[in-house]
Amino acid sequence: MSDRFSFSVAVYAAFRCVSVRVRGRPAACELVTLCEQPTGVTVPSHLSPADWRKVRSLALIELTALFDRLGITYARRKNTRRKTKGIYARRPTIGSARQRSGSILDHLRRHGLQEEGILRVSGSALKIDALRSELESCYNGSRNPEQIGAVLSRFGVHEVAGLLKQLLRNLPEPLLTNKYAEAFLHVEGIPTLLEQIKALNLLVLLLPEANRSTLLALVNFLADVTERDGRNRMSVQNVAMIIAPNLFAPKRRKATEENLRVARAATNVTRMLIWYQQLLWIVPSQFMGQIRLEYRIHYEKKHAKENKKKRNQRKDRTSWFEPRDNEDERNMILTHLSVNTFVMRLSQCC
Repeated sequence: MSDRFSFSVAVYAAFRCVSVRVRGRPAACELVTLCEQPTGVTVPSHLSPADWRKVRSLALIELTALFDRLGITYARRKNTRRKTKGIYARRPTIGSARQRSGSILDHLRRHGLQEEGILRVSGSALKIDALRSELESCYNGSRNPEQIGAVLSRFGVHEVAGLLKQLLRNLPEPLLTNKYAEAFLHVEGIPTLLEQIKALNLLVLLLPEANRSTLLALVNFLADVTERDGRNRMSVQNVAMIIAPNLFAPKRRKATEENLRVARAATNVTRMLIWYQQLLWIVPSQFMGQIRLEYRIHYEKKHAKENKKKRNQRKDRTSWFEPRDNEDERNMILTHLSVNTFVMRLSQCC
């Protein structure tokens, strides 16, 4: 094997991966692939709402156990004052999240992936405000929502990218939610890479459906941008540094040491979300095994209960062929008439 590559296999009980380290790249860019899953790979869209509630409960238990073992604590962030007009007033819901961000991401994917400095070069502030005003008219009903594509095409890709960052930054609640935003930041302090991936996987599964699907669409687009870094000069590190402040808003505007630490952690976590996005939206196989075991136990209990009920019904039923142990029946005299006796009596009557 060449000096550039070093190969190692690391297996973690809850999230098993095989890793290949490429020298010259940071540890967060280490190549990790999912081990073979005997029961197949499950993604959130494969599950029913009832099964998904069970997955989220298991993910919360697993994350709590992991953080307790590592001595990590996190608190829910307080709601911050954000703009509540136009497109900013719409909280991410299952129906609106993809419509709001999906049209912008699709436009940038078609027209901006090859643009040098996409996401880094700032567009005109006046044009971004004009674009936001026109999109607000599409969302509030004064214009046809189908005209969103035509509105975006009248502006440059840098203005559209600037609006995307503005949209992420000014949502009523962060895309990673106030409940788990700080937990995402603590992932950077976990000592091993596989445990970091495991924690991110559990946190992604704990997000509400709208936030999770919107985040997946975003990181898929960012991964497409980084794949063309030879043309657009946007590496994973560059994209993470630009997008991280829009996902993890600092608590204070001043450049304090705490904010610098949070900025470094946010950049590293964002880089991992982009680099390992194909792993983080997968339901762990042990979760699916536990859900299947629960269904099997429930079925066996139900089947055993039904069989017991049937046995009791057969036991209570009196058979016609069993001898009857009754005092009146024992004293009863049974008379048996033959056919000849019956015919003889009929002839006498005639």
